[in-house]
Amino acid sequence: MTAIPIGVAGKHNWYSAPSGCLGKPYPHSRCLHFQQDIPAVEQTAIDFATSYHASIDHRRKYTGEPYIAHLVAVAELLRSVPHTETEAMICAAWLHNVVEDTPATLDDVERVFGGDVTALVEMLADVSKLTDGNRAKRKNMDREHIAKASPQAKTIKLADLIDNMRSIVDARSQIRQGVFG
Repeated sequence: MTAIPIGVAGKHNWYSAPSGCLGKPYPHSRCLHFQQDIPAVEQTAIDFATSYHASIDHRRKYTGEPYIAHLVAVAELLRSVPHTETEAMICAAWLHNVVEDTPATLDDVERVFGGDVTALVEMLADVSKLTDGNRAKRKNMDREHIAKASPQAKTIKLADLIDNMRSIVDARSQIRQGVFG
């Protein structure tokens, strides 16, 4: 395994990836890939998301891999859609779960990234709380919220859902093969 450092506020969070995974960002075999010429604002989003998700040791539900792997996949899926090559959309892809899953707030996002990115992150954040009822009711509230979102936010949400479904399919396959005991 090769450790890939991601600089965060003067520190490094170390994520492991199989050898040969260095290069342009692309979720190949769930590796982490990084390129040298990432725009500064995107690197800031990567660092911000990495820092907050790592601060709670956030990991993927089925695989246990660092959560940043999901964010890499969502950002790269988004890049594959022709009309999405905007800084705000790519940054929001990296940040799409930071407010609902970590101690980060929308104010934190706004201070660093401004209004356009924050508006997208707000549209992507689930609005339901555990106190809002059962899971079905909460998911319905969240679906109603995203239904009102901009086309840009909906595109990011679709990339998020696609990667989540890929993870579920991969996990089920591994479970069938006995990988998870």
